[in-house]
Parts: sequence; structure tokens; C-alpha cells
Amino acid sequence: MSLNKRSIFKCASVVVLGCALVITAGCQYQKSSNDSTQAPTLVPSEPCEHGNIVIEQDFESGQFGECRVDAKGNFYLNIVPEATPINPSPWYAFKVANPDAENINVQLHFSGYWYRYWPKFSRDKHSWQSLSREQVIANDEQKTLTLNLAEQGDFYIAAQPIVDNQHYQQWVNKISALSDLSASQFGQSDGGRALLALQTSVDDSKANIVILGRQHPPEVTGAMALFTFVETLMANDALAQDFREHFNLLILPNLNPDGVAQGYWRLNNNFTDLNRDWGAFNEPEIQHANAAIEKFLGENPLMSMLDFHSTKKNILYTQKDGQSRFPQFANNWHQAINQELREQNQDITMARKGSHNPKLNTAKRYFYERYDIPAITVELDDVNNQSEAESLGRVIARTYMQQLLELRTQ
Repeated sequence: MSLNKRSIFKCASVVVLGCALVITAGCQYQKSSNDSTQAPTLVPSEPCEHGNIVIEQDFESGQFGECRVDAKGNFYLNIVPEATPINPSPWYAFKVANPDAENINVQLHFSGYWYRYWPKFSRDKHSWQSLSREQVIANDEQKTLTLNLAEQGDFYIAAQPIVDNQHYQQWVNKISALSDLSASQFGQSDGGRALLALQTSVDDSKANIVILGRQHPPEVTGAMALFTFVETLMANDALAQDFREHFNLLILPNLNPDGVAQGYWRLNNNFTDLNRDWGAFNEPEIQHANAAIEKFLGENPLMSMLDFHSTKKNILYTQKDGQSRFPQFANNWHQAINQELREQNQDITMARKGSHNPKLNTAKRYFYERYDIPAITVELDDVNNQSEAESLGRVIARTYMQQLLELRTQ
């Protein structure tokens, strides 16, 4: 099926306001076939402002399709995907300037899709909190959100906390300076952005582990968990040190920097789902990743691959019991995660689903079929806050190390 690539991203990004609406010349919002909540038709004006209030998206990961304003100063943002058909993960992020602490109504229209992500607020793009229930009204079909904002000064609203490419570069620099991981660039994305890697020095006597992240840009809770997961593997405690004595590590934390930068819902610069390209290797990001992994492995075997994502719950997507060279690993690890969560009195559980779909070119399928290993997609719940996602990352890491070390002794 051909993709309907959004023209809005290829022309001026905002349309909008004054006391009326504006659509940038040459750009058009294409209504989804099931969009029953399209914003009202308004008279174009430019830019996206009303009085002293300004809404903009001119920062990395900033995104909305178009902005409109009515005569009363109510703002309407259309949130549109980069292409269709697409997995419904509507990403939005914008900056608001409100110097006079006026009451602002912002209505978000999701092109006929369910909104998925509850809006978050930040002053600095680092510390985030969810807007209160009093500040947000969802329509009956949950395809429109109306935000009531009265905070003074500049602030950001986003679908999820923004973890942009600068964040990855800073994290890679920090952890490589504080641990035995070495940082490198293993290639460039289609858009020319750096593809970053972290790696321990390779010892042929050790087994090999590959960790992947951020194939899908909006899946931020998985990214947060990956950070603390890796930090826990590199800790100075006895478990982590023992683990590193037996395993080589390659981490590719941000496989889709173009999608991250552009605020895409799912795809890369070529409007392709990277987690449907493993085995096909049509996209430069996956080509470079595969080359980096094969160079890392050399003639040595791969023992496990984890791929971090986000979805509607905390869940491990694994092979079925009995599959792979290590047929009980996934089941044992899953049980160990939930046991540790119970011991910590955390009100969180991890689900598991064992399956194999040979028709999907996912990382999970590819690494299982090629290497006969536990290739597992680690999904974090969309609604986890930063503390919960980071805590889960630590639990996942500790139990992962324990189970792999036990496997080495069998």
C-alpha cells in the first residue's frame, strides 16, 4: 500500500492566527477518513499567535501539523502523521509563550486517531509532569483534547517527556566517561544524523549481548528504561562486575534519530518503519546497525538481543517456551522480574507473550531466526512516569544479569 506522505512537513510548519486561522500557502491538512473532530474552519492569519500569546514548534522533536486561532483567542492544533497508513501514536510537542499569565484554551485534533498520550508540561524540557485532569478535557471519542493553560512565561507541552538527540549524545558522553563503555558513531541516518554506539572491549572468551533502542520515536518510556538498564549493567556492584566478566556488550540506543528530531509518530526519514526492515535491510539505519553488529560479533556467537519499545502495558514479547537454544530463558526471566517487583512492593507487573511471526521483519524475528537466541522486545507502559520507567529499567537489568549468569553455568 502506498504511503500518503504529509506535505505539511515539507512546507512552512505553522499556519494560523491573529483573530482568525491560517493555513500556510501550499500546505493542506488532509482529514482522516474517520476524523469526526476536525477543527472548525477559520480565517487564515500568521503567525501562530494571539495578542502576547505565541505557540511554536521550532525545536527538535517539536511538532504539530497546523495551528489555528478563532476570534476569541482559542487555539486549534491539528496533529497529523508523517504518512498513512500508520500505527496510531500521535506525537505532539510545542512551546507556549504566555507573558501575562492569560487563560489559554488549546484544542488538539488527532486526525481521527485516539490521542494515546496524556499531555505533559515542562519549563525546561528536562523536568516533566502530567497535566492535571482539571486542565484537560477529552471528547467522547477521545480523538480531541482541550487544554486549559494559565501558566505564566515560557513552557512546553508534549505527548511524552522529550528525549531528543542531544539527550542521547549527552548520555553517551557521560556513561562512556564513567564506565568501561567506549562511544562511537557507527554510521549516519538517512538525514545525516549520527548513529551512536556504546561497546565494551571485545573478549573472545565472553558471550555477546546486543541492546537496541528507539526505533519508534514516541516510545519514550522504553528509552528511559534503556538508560537505567545500561547504567545498571555498568554499575560497580558485584553482580554487574561478575556479569561483565562473562559478557561483551553492544548498545545501539537511538536507531531513528531523524524520526526523533522531526517528531514523527513511527517512521524514519524515508517513511519506513525501521522495525519492519530487519532482514530486508533497505534503510540506512538498519544497514549500518547490522554491519556494526556483525563486526562486533566477528566469529563469536550472539547469546541474547533486547529491543526497547513502549506500548499500552509493561510486557515482554518473547519466543514461545521451547524455542531458541535457551528454551526456558524468557520464562525464567519473566518470573524473576515479577518476583523482584513484588519484593520491592512495587505496584507494577510485567506481562509476557510468547509468539513468532515469520512474516514481520522485526528485530525480534530476525535475531531469533538467524542466531537461534532469545530475542526479546521489552515494552514499557506508555503511562509509566520517569521514575517508574527508570525503576523498571533497573529491575529488568538486575534480573537479566542474574538469569544470563545462571545460564552460563548450565
